[in-house]
Amino acid sequence: RSFIIQAIQPYDMKKILPILLAFISLSLSPLMSQVTVSAEQVTSCSGTTVTVDVTADNWVDIVSAQFGISWDTSIVTFSSVFDNMPPTALYNTDSTAAGHFRFSWFDFSPPIGETFPNGTVLFTITFNVVGNYGEVSPVTIGDVPGFVLEIANTGGVIPTGNIVINQGSVTIEDNTNPTLSNCPADITVNVPNGVATATVNWVPPTASDNCPGVALSSTHNPGDAFPVGMTTVTYTATDGAGNTANCSFVITVVEDPPPPGTFAFIINDQEVACPTSSISVPVSVQDFMNIGSFQFGIIWDSTILSYTGVADNLPPAALYNASNASSGELKVSWFDLSIPPGLTLTPPDTVIFTLFFDILQNDWTSTTIQFAALPGFPIEVANPAPGGVIPNNLIIFDGGVITNNDTIPPVITNCPDTITVSNDAGLCSAVVTWTEPTATDNCSTVTVTRSHNPGDAFPVGTTQVTYVATDFAGNTDTCVFIVIVNDTEAPVLTNCPGNIAQDNDPGDCAAIVTWTAPTVSDNCPGATMASTHNSGDSFPVGTTTVTYTATDAAGNTSTCSFDVVISDTESPVVTCPADITMGNDAGECGAVVSWTVPTPTDNCAVDTLTSTSQPGDFFSVGTTMVTYTATDLAGNSSTCSFTVTVEDNESPNAVCQDITVYLDASGNVAFTAQDVDGGSTDNCGVDSLHVAPDAFDCDSLGARNVTLTVFDTSGNSATCIAVVTVADTIAPTAMCQNFAVALDANGEATVTAMDIENGSTDNCAVDSIALDPTTFTCDDLGNNTATLSVFDVSGNVGTCTATIEVEDKTSPNATCQDITVALDATGSAVVSPQQVDGGSTDNCTVDSLALTPNGFTCADVGDNNVTLMVYDQSNNSASCGAVVTVVDDSAPTFTCPADVLVEVPNSVTDTVVNNIGLSNVADNCGVDSTWYALTGATTGNGMDDASGTTFNLDTTTVTYYVRDVNGNVDSCSFKVIVVQVGLSLTCPANVVVANDPDSCGAVVLNIDPIITPLDSLQEAFYTMIGATAGSGSGSASGNFFNVDTTTVTYTAVSTS
Repeated sequence: RSFIIQAIQPYDMKKILPILLAFISLSLSPLMSQVTVSAEQVTSCSGTTVTVDVTADNWVDIVSAQFGISWDTSIVTFSSVFDNMPPTALYNTDSTAAGHFRFSWFDFSPPIGETFPNGTVLFTITFNVVGNYGEVSPVTIGDVPGFVLEIANTGGVIPTGNIVINQGSVTIEDNTNPTLSNCPADITVNVPNGVATATVNWVPPTASDNCPGVALSSTHNPGDAFPVGMTTVTYTATDGAGNTANCSFVITVVEDPPPPGTFAFIINDQEVACPTSSISVPVSVQDFMNIGSFQFGIIWDSTILSYTGVADNLPPAALYNASNASSGELKVSWFDLSIPPGLTLTPPDTVIFTLFFDILQNDWTSTTIQFAALPGFPIEVANPAPGGVIPNNLIIFDGGVITNNDTIPPVITNCPDTITVSNDAGLCSAVVTWTEPTATDNCSTVTVTRSHNPGDAFPVGTTQVTYVATDFAGNTDTCVFIVIVNDTEAPVLTNCPGNIAQDNDPGDCAAIVTWTAPTVSDNCPGATMASTHNSGDSFPVGTTTVTYTATDAAGNTSTCSFDVVISDTESPVVTCPADITMGNDAGECGAVVSWTVPTPTDNCAVDTLTSTSQPGDFFSVGTTMVTYTATDLAGNSSTCSFTVTVEDNESPNAVCQDITVYLDASGNVAFTAQDVDGGSTDNCGVDSLHVAPDAFDCDSLGARNVTLTVFDTSGNSATCIAVVTVADTIAPTAMCQNFAVALDANGEATVTAMDIENGSTDNCAVDSIALDPTTFTCDDLGNNTATLSVFDVSGNVGTCTATIEVEDKTSPNATCQDITVALDATGSAVVSPQQVDGGSTDNCTVDSLALTPNGFTCADVGDNNVTLMVYDQSNNSASCGAVVTVVDDSAPTFTCPADVLVEVPNSVTDTVVNNIGLSNVADNCGVDSTWYALTGATTGNGMDDASGTTFNLDTTTVTYYVRDVNGNVDSCSFKVIVVQVGLSLTCPANVVVANDPDSCGAVVLNIDPIITPLDSLQEAFYTMIGATAGSGSGSASGNFFNVDTTTVTYTAVSTS
């Protein structure tokens, strides 16, 4: 035997399951076993997708299954499901937004009953992970609204108590630290003497992680300005779960020494390795030529350095006034007591003294020791007489940088091991405490940061706790441990029903019983409830125990039970044969009649069946009543009856004729039996005529057979067949509607006839519709006319027209390119949209471009973000971003002085020159600084204006340098020429002689002056004051000088 089972509602297994089981029960013996269905427990990163397998064990001879899958939509959302079942599995995903879907499966492949190996994957669910780290979404197998868990094998529906459900979960967890690669090596850069900072660039390291969302931060950025000394740069990578990784490198900025040939006092840079308790700092000089005296102050940070003394390398006499050393000040003065005075130092003897300090603390990276003018104690350096004080702007005073170098990271000890605790009562979390780890460092105090604190509440699941210790130099150490909070609290079932007593349902040895299910609550979300039976289940006559089991996401359970008692109060059902009518037997006024004895049924079981007549009895012409009585085991009884009629069955002679009829406007046509009667007759006379069918509609077009029945006076009848041809000649009524369509990304659009159809009708039925035209492009933007043709099954046609509005709603594809522009002489630059456009396109045509901003000034030098707007002819728009790099490559402009000639008397060897500064200094963005350098007869350098500088005899080249704010530099040179005119008078050097024998004085020779040119000399004379007084013409050589000091002054008078 074979038959078809069709489920009208594809997800309603309760309607198809009884039919399926009834068929199975015809040939298979009962089979009951325990079945296990499990959802996988998985972990995942936030912001990713994760798969959860649903597997089965003890899946033996299973014919059908249905259950719901539910989850927490605030933590995961549904993406897809992959089916691994044999036909036919159905997945109703209509309610995935609410956090569940329905699964049902039926085995329609003979032999009925599937057996799978243990661990077989029934299907795999893919979720999008949208929650936060530490959150857990249960993946629950069980009932969902309007859909209960039910599994059946060849023995019938498996009791819920024989079904084991292992619930799954998705835990958002990441305990892996990110990785930093390509961390830069230490960087050393040099800056010119006198420059305090340097701009340093590097390529940042790359951060990666096992999960998406790693962020990179740093203490400094490429392009930052770094001071002279050592600076530690630290990069930190932090992932979405708070795990971190660090890398550090050191940037050392070294200030170049003063240029060779420059008179300078230098405090030498020093570096110490932390921890260090003391330091010596040499102070040296450069180009120290014929110096008679100097004085200056030295200052330092007294919170870091404590002055302990000095080692002097100078000849007498040097003084070191340390009276204010506790405040970071030292006064240094020296004057040359040698005869003649004037000290010159050359390498290697250029260290004039060494300072000694104790280091008071270790929490510093660098400190400076500087030359300074102190109150009442100016900086002053002098040549011996008659040279005098040297201007400070001709001397470089180069302070020193002391760098405290620490490359050893701190150490964290006593990092806790993994902590595992149970949840606090009534909460889906637990307060967790621990002894915090200890952080130490080789030289400084340590700053400790932590992701969590002892006493924090931790959610059920796994949480990573991170401690980071950082010393003053940015070196770090990390301690990581895990806190696991287990949910050990069972769910609670309330309002469990009491015992229920009920009569059987009509026609069933059982009853459908309903009740209000108990409610489940739990300390954590995701608790589910399953039962051995459900409200609305059918219960057999007798007593059945119903058990509810609540299971939370951690697998904790609790139960409650009650009894259902069903009593049988229904009588049996007996169905008699239909009334029997038959013709009389030949020659008899009656007939022998037989039938099938009815089979009584009962909701439980039938006991006896009795009747008033038996099959094979003789019945007279006319009608006889036959009655059957059935009684069940409970004493309930019922009866049924039928009649046996014996009649005369002589039949008339029926004659038919064919006709044609036409459908009216409503699609109908009717006719009578007389229309198709072709002259029927009967031996006793025709009593009446009947034709069936006697009307047709559109479903009957064409030739149709009708039956004419002819009755005689005894009720005998005969039939014949006539052909009625049904025709339709009425055309359809076409109805159109206007339609708007948008062009696609290719600038094309298609309209179907159904888009225009607006309820066209026909007296029968519309067979087909057609539209012309159906395709449109950018050339058709606006209103277009199309014709709809409507055809019926008889070939009749009707038409109408509609307006089709073609629209372009697709935004252009904006494409940008980065460019570089240079500022003009006014410090401005304008960029057009076309310069930034990198080939923007549109499905139709790009109409216009716009750029914001498009004008730039000196304030915009560097990278600037701009936005390009792209518009098509339908005013759709799109934008993209580009970088416009603005550069200033215009050097400053200025007017250089002309060469200068200065005349001085022959007795003068140098002179101060003024009014030799630059004029008309300008730049499109602004001047940063001006400096000059002297070469030739006079050497040196300085800032701003060289006016007021003392120039030596002969030619000196003055070179000015002007730098703008963007580093462009231009220069110019001119000459200062100093020449002597008139007399030059040079006195001899001081003379010290011993007295002549037996004399309180001495005759002194060879003290003549040098006078040039002699041809310009009119007269020369001298005066003597002091121990010896007097005067004379010419030279004083040969005069007697008294003991002690006499000053001789020569005067020369020129002819001019």
